[in-house]
Amino acid sequence: RLVLARQLLKEDGLIFVSIDDNEVHHLRLVMDEIFGEENFVTQFVWNSSTAGGIRAKYVNRNHEYALCYAKTLAQVPQLFAPLSQEAVKQYNRRDARGRYREKDFAWVTQSTNSNQRYLIECPDGALVQPRPGYLFRFVRARFEEALHNDLVVFKRTKTSPLIDQHGKRARWNIYIKKYLGDATGAPSSLTPKSVVGLYNSGSNEIKELFGAMLFNNPKPTAYLRYFLEIAVGKNSTDSRQRNDAEPEDAQEIDEQTHDEIVLDFFAGSCSTAHAVLAHNQEDGRARRFIMVQQPELTPPNSLARRHGFATIADLGKERIRRVLHKLALEDCEGFRVYTIEEEH
Repeated sequence: RLVLARQLLKEDGLIFVSIDDNEVHHLRLVMDEIFGEENFVTQFVWNSSTAGGIRAKYVNRNHEYALCYAKTLAQVPQLFAPLSQEAVKQYNRRDARGRYREKDFAWVTQSTNSNQRYLIECPDGALVQPRPGYLFRFVRARFEEALHNDLVVFKRTKTSPLIDQHGKRARWNIYIKKYLGDATGAPSSLTPKSVVGLYNSGSNEIKELFGAMLFNNPKPTAYLRYFLEIAVGKNSTDSRQRNDAEPEDAQEIDEQTHDEIVLDFFAGSCSTAHAVLAHNQEDGRARRFIMVQQPELTPPNSLARRHGFATIADLGKERIRRVLHKLALEDCEGFRVYTIEEEH
């Protein structure tokens, strides 16, 4: 399947392969052989549990891995990841341009760059500059541009990191507005980090949809959406389009609509399909998905079997139906199911 995945990827395509601690070293060797060591992007570490993880004699394991490779790394443009919910909450102010936060214009640094130390006139005419050990974030020309664009905030304070022209603590502090979204309203993004934080349990998502825990250890959709954002999110997609390429994550792109196709060779309960549908609803895109699952039987006495699901594929199909209903995606064309029949 990995060999086929590489064939399906375009030159700037990415593939993510989830694995636990027992087999990650073997998988890395296999991926190096198929994709080439030079196309290794990173090894993501997922903090998957707060309850101590898998019990062991010496160290409890509470993490898993996801290996990321490119088909041709040299053709992959800059990648982006979404801000965390905690980071988004910091943008607690709003004006006509949208949500923003105020960032201190003076910051602690060991640099001695004189271009970032200069006098600024405050609303009452007082002149201020950074105190020793601090510098302004911008050189004067860039500050003047920010001031002209209404991105500078002056506030009175008794604890300013600035001093006046006489060397005394200033009565003003200066802040720069940092907006959550760009001009189109798209959320800000960051360079992805290799350590991925804890997300809500995927088991709870199954229970919410079916009223019972029908599948063991499904991946949380928020975890999968982190990788979707990196590979086929708006900012990453736009970055690829600026480089005259289409985005990819074992996905193939429709060149006319730029709607990505997300392919999961090990679909299980179809958490990836769930993640794609939820992501589409959030940002208005029309990504599609292909889920591949062998006709693996559910255990005879399992809850899934008692609920009428003879195979894991049956459970996955029903999950997609329920997600479509839950998200009220009336304009969705639904999905097709293809079955490979054995020749006789």
